[in-house]
Amino acid sequence: MCIRDRYQRRVREKFFPESKPEIQGPRLYSSLNFMIKNASDVDTLNQYCFNMGERHKKYKIAAEHFDVVGDTFIRTLHDFLGDEFTPEIKQQFELLYKIVADMTIKGLENPSSETKPTDPGK
Repeated sequence: MCIRDRYQRRVREKFFPESKPEIQGPRLYSSLNFMIKNASDVDTLNQYCFNMGERHKKYKIAAEHFDVVGDTFIRTLHDFLGDEFTPEIKQQFELLYKIVADMTIKGLENPSSETKPTDPGK
Protein backbone atom coordinates (compact mmCIF):
# COMPACT_ATOMS: atom_id res chain seq x y z
CA MET A 1 0.00 0.00 0.00
CA CYS A 2 1.44 3.39 -0.99
CA ILE A 3 1.86 6.19 1.53
CA ARG A 4 -1.03 8.21 0.09
CA ASP A 5 -3.41 5.26 0.44
CA ARG A 6 -2.26 4.50 3.97
CA TYR A 7 -2.66 8.12 5.08
CA GLN A 8 -6.00 8.49 3.33
CA ARG A 9 -7.35 5.31 4.91
CA ARG A 10 -6.37 6.46 8.39
CA VAL A 11 -7.92 9.92 7.99
CA ARG A 12 -11.03 8.54 6.27
CA GLU A 13 -11.61 5.98 9.04
CA LYS A 14 -11.33 8.72 11.66
CA PHE A 15 -13.37 11.51 10.04
CA PHE A 16 -14.98 10.49 6.76
CA PRO A 17 -15.98 6.82 6.80
CA GLU A 18 -18.56 7.47 4.06
CA SER A 19 -16.11 9.08 1.62
CA LYS A 20 -15.20 7.35 -1.62
CA PRO A 21 -11.48 6.51 -1.80
CA GLU A 22 -11.49 6.50 -5.61
CA ILE A 23 -12.49 10.18 -5.52
CA GLN A 24 -10.77 11.32 -2.34
CA GLY A 25 -7.46 9.55 -3.03
CA PRO A 26 -6.53 11.52 -6.16
CA ARG A 27 -7.62 14.77 -4.49
CA LEU A 28 -5.48 14.07 -1.46
CA TYR A 29 -2.49 13.13 -3.60
CA SER A 30 -2.89 16.27 -5.70
CA SER A 31 -3.10 18.46 -2.60
CA LEU A 32 -0.10 16.89 -0.88
CA ASN A 33 1.92 17.10 -4.07
CA PHE A 34 1.00 20.76 -4.56
CA MET A 35 1.86 21.65 -0.95
CA ILE A 36 5.23 19.93 -1.02
CA LYS A 37 6.17 21.46 -4.39
CA ASN A 38 5.18 24.92 -3.16
CA ALA A 39 6.57 24.65 0.38
CA SER A 40 9.07 27.42 -0.34
CA ASP A 41 6.45 29.73 -1.92
CA VAL A 42 4.68 30.84 1.23
CA ASP A 43 2.18 33.15 -0.49
CA THR A 44 1.01 30.44 -2.90
CA LEU A 45 0.89 27.82 -0.16
CA ASN A 46 -1.04 30.13 2.18
CA GLN A 47 -3.63 31.01 -0.47
CA TYR A 48 -4.07 27.37 -1.46
CA CYS A 49 -4.55 26.26 2.15
CA PHE A 50 -6.88 29.16 2.97
CA ASN A 51 -9.07 28.21 0.00
CA MET A 52 -8.93 24.56 1.01
CA GLY A 53 -10.18 25.53 4.47
CA GLU A 54 -13.07 27.44 2.98
CA ARG A 55 -13.99 24.46 0.77
CA HIS A 56 -13.92 22.11 3.75
CA LYS A 57 -16.50 24.10 5.75
CA LYS A 58 -19.23 21.98 4.18
CA TYR A 59 -17.71 18.87 5.80
CA LYS A 60 -18.03 20.39 9.28
CA ILE A 61 -14.29 20.21 9.87
CA ALA A 62 -13.19 21.80 13.14
CA ALA A 63 -9.84 23.29 14.08
CA GLU A 64 -9.44 20.52 16.68
CA HIS A 65 -9.32 17.91 13.90
CA PHE A 66 -6.00 19.22 12.64
CA ASP A 67 -3.97 17.84 15.54
CA VAL A 68 -5.25 14.34 14.82
CA VAL A 69 -4.72 14.72 11.07
CA GLY A 70 -1.19 16.05 11.63
CA ASP A 71 -0.31 13.22 13.99
CA THR A 72 -1.68 10.74 11.46
CA PHE A 73 0.35 12.35 8.69
CA ILE A 74 3.61 12.19 10.67
CA ARG A 75 2.93 8.64 11.88
CA THR A 76 2.20 7.51 8.32
CA LEU A 77 5.45 9.04 7.06
CA HIS A 78 7.34 7.33 9.87
CA ASP A 79 5.69 3.96 9.18
CA PHE A 80 6.38 4.23 5.47
CA LEU A 81 9.94 5.58 5.61
CA GLY A 82 11.16 3.73 8.70
CA ASP A 83 14.78 4.58 9.53
CA GLU A 84 14.91 7.04 6.64
CA PHE A 85 12.44 9.25 8.53
CA THR A 86 15.17 11.07 10.40
CA PRO A 87 14.54 13.66 13.11
CA GLU A 88 15.49 16.37 10.59
CA ILE A 89 12.94 15.14 8.03
CA LYS A 90 10.32 14.81 10.74
CA GLN A 91 10.97 18.38 11.85
CA GLN A 92 10.60 19.70 8.29
CA PHE A 93 7.32 17.88 7.72
CA GLU A 94 5.99 19.03 11.11
CA LEU A 95 6.83 22.60 10.15
CA LEU A 96 5.17 22.24 6.75
CA TYR A 97 2.09 20.70 8.35
CA LYS A 98 1.85 23.51 10.91
CA ILE A 99 1.91 26.12 8.14
CA VAL A 100 -0.70 24.18 6.18
CA ALA A 101 -2.94 23.61 9.21
CA ASP A 102 -2.76 27.20 10.46
CA MET A 103 -3.75 28.68 7.12
CA THR A 104 -6.40 26.05 6.45
CA ILE A 105 -7.95 26.81 9.83
CA LYS A 106 -8.01 30.51 8.91
CA GLY A 107 -9.98 29.55 5.80
CA LEU A 108 -12.36 27.43 7.88
CA GLU A 109 -12.95 30.27 10.30
CA ASN A 110 -13.31 32.97 7.65
CA PRO A 111 -16.90 34.27 7.66
CA SER A 112 -16.79 34.76 3.88
CA SER A 113 -17.46 31.68 1.78
CA GLU A 114 -15.87 33.00 -1.41
CA THR A 115 -12.66 31.30 -2.55
CA LYS A 116 -10.18 32.68 -5.01
CA PRO A 117 -10.54 31.32 -8.58
CA THR A 118 -6.81 30.62 -8.87
CA ASP A 119 -6.96 27.70 -6.45
CA PRO A 120 -5.54 24.62 -8.25
CA GLY A 121 -7.00 22.25 -5.65
CA LYS A 122 -10.62 22.54 -6.72
